[in-house]
Parts: sequence; C-alpha cells; structure tokens
Amino acid sequence: MDNSQYSERFSFDEDNNDLHLTLTPSQIDGSSTFNQFVENDRVKLIWGTTISVQNTIEKFKEFIRGNTTYMQALHSINETQMFFLNLDCRDLEEHLFLELSSYPQEVLPIFQNCLSEIYMEMFMEQPPEIKLRPFNIGKNLTIRDVDPRDVDKIVSVTGMVARSSSIIPEVRRGVYRCVKCTRKVTVDSIKNVINEPVTCECGGRYTYEIRHNEGEYVDKQIVKIQELPDSIPDGTTPSTITIVTKESLVDSLVPGDKVVVIGILRAVPVRISPNLKKLKSSFRIYVELLSTCVLNKKTTEEHSFLNEIVNLRKQKNIYDILTASIAPSVFGLENVKKSLLLQLFSGVCKNLKSSRLRGDINILLAGDPGISKSQLLGFVHRISERGMYTSGRGSSAVGLTASVSKDPDSGQYVLESGALVLSDNGICCIDEFDKMNETTRSVLHEVMEQQTVSVAKAGIITTLNARCSILASCNPVGSKYNLKRSILENINLPPTLLSRFDIVAVLIDKSDERNDKKVGEHILNMYVGDPEDIKTISADLLKGYIKEAKKISPMLTAQAIDFLSESYVELRQLDNGKTITATTRQLESLVRLSEAHARMRFSHTVDVNDVKEAVRLIKESLLLYALDPRTGKVDIDMVITGRSAADVRDIDNIRERILKIVKKRINYSELLAQVQVDERLFSEALKELDNEEIIVYDKLSGMIERIK
Repeated sequence: MDNSQYSERFSFDEDNNDLHLTLTPSQIDGSSTFNQFVENDRVKLIWGTTISVQNTIEKFKEFIRGNTTYMQALHSINETQMFFLNLDCRDLEEHLFLELSSYPQEVLPIFQNCLSEIYMEMFMEQPPEIKLRPFNIGKNLTIRDVDPRDVDKIVSVTGMVARSSSIIPEVRRGVYRCVKCTRKVTVDSIKNVINEPVTCECGGRYTYEIRHNEGEYVDKQIVKIQELPDSIPDGTTPSTITIVTKESLVDSLVPGDKVVVIGILRAVPVRISPNLKKLKSSFRIYVELLSTCVLNKKTTEEHSFLNEIVNLRKQKNIYDILTASIAPSVFGLENVKKSLLLQLFSGVCKNLKSSRLRGDINILLAGDPGISKSQLLGFVHRISERGMYTSGRGSSAVGLTASVSKDPDSGQYVLESGALVLSDNGICCIDEFDKMNETTRSVLHEVMEQQTVSVAKAGIITTLNARCSILASCNPVGSKYNLKRSILENINLPPTLLSRFDIVAVLIDKSDERNDKKVGEHILNMYVGDPEDIKTISADLLKGYIKEAKKISPMLTAQAIDFLSESYVELRQLDNGKTITATTRQLESLVRLSEAHARMRFSHTVDVNDVKEAVRLIKESLLLYALDPRTGKVDIDMVITGRSAADVRDIDNIRERILKIVKKRINYSELLAQVQVDERLFSEALKELDNEEIIVYDKLSGMIERIK
C-alpha cells in the first residue's frame, strides 16, 4: 500500500512544550519497537487493560501442552519446517478467547512467543517466528456495514475474491549507509513507515543512502473481496473490502474463490497530499489477514456425506438417480439432464509433450422459450464448485475475459479477471448466448478449444487460464424453432463457434396431450408442495458425490478403444459416405463423455458400456441439430461451413447455368428469371463467381458481365 497514505505516528512536533502523549493499543503496531506493556506493582499488564501478561503466557502454554493435537502439530512443524500453526479458537478457554478477539495485536505476539518457547524446549533449537492462524473466531462483518467499534479486533468476512495484486516487497528493516564515512544504520519499520536518518555522527546531513540488498523484506499482496450475490440487498451493487496478506498467506486467495477470511480490522487515516501532514476526516478500512478458508473446499460437510456416497455408488441405477436429481423441478428432458450430469463430472485433461487435450465438455441448449433452459443453467451453476453465471446481452468482451484498471493502492495497472477466467476449473453458464455482439462472441473461440485468454492491453501482455466448461442457452430467430430450416438459419451463431460444442441439445415445444398433462401435473404438484415419488438426492450430496468422483482419472481399456474406433467409423458412414456426418471433434467428444460416465460410476477404467452411452448421446444430438431439413440426412458440413452438401451441389449447378447464359452484359433480375432457382443459392453462386473474377457484378447498376 502507498506509504504516503499513512499518517506519521505523531502529526506534530514531539518537542513542542511538555506534551504528554497517551497511546492506546490501537495506536501501537505489533511490529513496532514501542513497549506495549506496562509494569505496575511488579505485575506486567497489557497497556490500557487489566490483562496480566504472565498469566496469559502460563494459561496458553498449559493449553498447548495439554492438547495432543497441537503437540503433534509442533512435531509436524519440525519435520516440514513450515512454521505456522492452525488454531481452532473453540478449544481455547473463555478468557483466552476473549483476550485474543478483543486485543489481537497485543495477545497474538504473546501466543506466538509461547509457541516458540515450547518448540525450543521440545527440539532444543531456536525456531523462526511461528505464525498462528486462528479460525472459528471473530465477529461476522458485513462488508457494506462496518462498525467502528470493531476496529483493531478480529473479524470474519465472507465474500468472493474479485482480484489480487502482484506480490509487493515490503521493507521490514531498512539499512542505510553514509556515503561520507560508510557508517551503517538500521531503521525498523513503524506503522509501515521507515523514517530515513537525516544526520550522521560524522557531521554529514542527508548523506545516507539505502542499501536495498541488506534490508529485510516481507512479501505483501493486496486482495479485493466483494459480497456474495446472496447477501447483496435488492437494487444495489456489490461492495468490496481490501484484504492485506503477508508472508506465507500470499497467494492463498485465488480470484473466483468464495472464501471466509479472518483477520484484524484496521483503519488508517488518509493524507490530503503526500507532502502535507494534514489528514482527511475519513479513514481507509482494510483487514489484515490471519487465516482463510475456501467455502467450496470445506471438508466438514464432505466427511458427513462420505458414508452416503459409498452407499450411493453401490446402487445399480445410480445413473438414473443422479439424472433425476438434476433440476428436479424440470419435468422430462432426460437426455439433456444426462448430458448436463456428464458435463459436471467432465472428462480427463491430458497434458502431452507438445499439446494439451481438454477434458471439459461444452453444451449448448437451443430451442423454444419456456422450455426451462434458464432453470437448467441456474441449477448447474449452483451445483458446480467454481463458476459464474452471466447473460449474453449484459456481457462485454472484457467482462468475459479480463479488463485493465489502475489499482488505487499500488498505482499500477492490474488485470481484473472476467467471468471465463474466474470460472477456471469450473463451469461458466451463459444465458441468452445468441444476444452477444460479434466482438464479444469472438473471444470464445480461443476459450472453447485452447482454454486460454490472451490479453495485450496497457502494456500487459499475458495469457490467462480459462480451463472451464461452457454451458450456454439461446433462443431461435423469431422465438420459435423452425424444423424446416437448418440450425444455422434458426440460431444467430457462426458455424465456427457452433462446431466447438460437444453437444447441441435442440429443445422443441411440441403439442402432445399426454405429455402436456404430465407436465401440468408436475408443475401444480410443486406449487401444492406434494413432490412426486421419484428417488432423488439432495443438491449438497450430489455436489459431494461429484467432487469425490472427479478425483478419479479413468483410463481407456483396449475394448473401449476398439469400440470407440468402430463407433466413429459408423458415425462417419451415416450417409454411406455421401456427406460428412462426423469429424474428429465428435471423436474427441465421445472420449470425454465416456470418461465422464466412467467417473460417474467411480470406475478407474472406461468400459464399452460407457462408450455406448456416449455414442447414444452424440447420435441423439446429431440427429436433431445436424439434420439437413432439405434431405433429411445428417450433414456435419452444414454446421462447420454453414453450407450443406446439398447446397454445395446446387450452387455448383447454378454456377454452370449462369456461365452458360452470361455471354454479354445482363441485368440481375433478368438472369435470375432465366435461371429459375432459389434467390439465396443464386446470390451465393454469383458471389463465388465474382470473388473468382470470372464475372463482374456491379451492385449499384445491377449489371452482370463476364470477364473470362
């Protein structure tokens, strides 16, 4: 943080008159050399309190020595040489708990000194300072409602990490050398400010220069945490608070994580100008981090689910149970739910010597409105560990990738991660996918295949990881899917982007009396509160099951490889080789879906049954979105290039007919009347001939002339 924004310890001349200063504990920094304790009748007390230092030391040592967990932790510290200890404050006696929470700046160093003394008694060696990381302590602090009475006390803050700065070296002890007499002086940092010595014993003034390589430094990082969406009041934007991390806690907060941070709430005055000692009436609030816990990586709930997970995986119909547990409020759509289930498990990422093969599965839900697409997206977003939910209309290119802003604390330009980067190792749900503009949509090409985001802005040139699955939904043009048109004519998406989805689920609202009655009963039962008798599991258990299953990396067996090869050839020959019905992208999709299905079974091998289910889902998808409505056959070329094989043949025939007719200058409408074909195909053929410079088409006059 900018040292100029901190006030000096005294904002007036100390030698002015005989002024007596009374410093409260909140005015004294734990790292300063000022004495925080006062002796009264040979009893050492913490300044401004009735807390006996000796009594606190004895009680804490007795607590540590009497607890086998912490004694074993000290043995682990000796073996690993990682000098920090996690302290569950619920184990502390009440008075120790109150002392630590009320006066952390004074009590925490006492506790840490006690640990060092016990360590020295056990292993007969002086350790570096053992850092204490307390948890289960502190008042829950609301980011937008900070109570001044909580300043200099331990607080607990829950939020999402928005961004983190680069690592800043902060001087703990500076070494200065006189350029005249080479005398060296050591100056300690007080309140994060080092006062440079002015005069030297040799008589020189302002002759000291800092020796950068001889000082002591500590790593520091500034992190911004914003409120979780659930805790934001209606009609307001999320508030943020600054977290300062130091030493071993640096890089412990990753953007995108939902965390609970425990630290000391600090308030520092702000100077009007770096050159003036006058202060503003406002203070800057930040939290000095002591410990952190990631919400989506908590193990307490998982341990309670382990027995249920073990019993659940033994069920023969586990696939059906898990499928029914995906968005239970949505009726039917079994194949879509199975695809979403496999997306949550995902395939195995493979890092080869020369390339990286993604394991994440991308799915597009396209179809009529009112078919519960947004509900499916919302459920997957809630069930996935990491991920963001955004809308295509309200998103920009920098909002999805990364934006550059000036950090008010360090004054440097920093990258703020967008939705795709924050969803790293998770699922990014994008609603209204077709409403994106062309610039926003273009950034997705790199993300969906290479799973990276390349940035070159404000002198920052880097590549960020975006190893996430994309679940998108879109409505057709005209709000109704037309089966007589191809998917590209129904959906406002470029073919290059559409081909990057592993599964495209086309959802059509058909009129069926029997099905409509079941849907109506299902919805009404939800309103009445009378759930149907379908075996499902809770969302928390499903989340725990998926997390345990993702620890497995299944391998393909020889039989599965042979079946995959046969299935791919079969997909290629759906039209007897007349049209391209599958590409290598479909083969890779088959592998990913097969691995996800094996993970769902907690299997370490991918078997033939896993491949069969993957082939079935891919076929169901191809038969809906890759079907050429003119011929009724699967044509993947239509998705990749935007033209079906039938269109290509028709355009070639039209080209020949145009060249036979055009011998001299002719009008566009006259030529169209002679050829007598669909105007769309006619325009495509004319455009090709014009690009190849076989004919010249003047759009202003509408005249066509042959060159060759």
